Amino acid sequence: MSENEIEKLLKKIKEDPVGRETSYVMGSGTDPVSLARRIADLESEMSIMIREVDKMIRVIHFVADEYNDKTMKSLSEKLKGL
Repeated sequence: MSENEIEKLLKKIKEDPVGRETSYVMGSGTDPVSLARRIADLESEMSIMIREVDKMIRVIHFVADEYNDKTMKSLSEKLKGL
């Protein structure tokens, strides 16, 4: 191995340290996104979904109580049991 090739390999190791957590599609041509970043994105999306589901459940309970709707009341009772 020539000295130039060794320098290139050392530079590559310094830029991409061993043990770096990455997750990407092989051959996609994009830079790898860190696994921690993907997990953070998933956590934020999950929190948004949980808030939206909570809003829907609150609306169902409100409609069941306010309008005395039989279908909504039965749905509300099932949701309270969860």
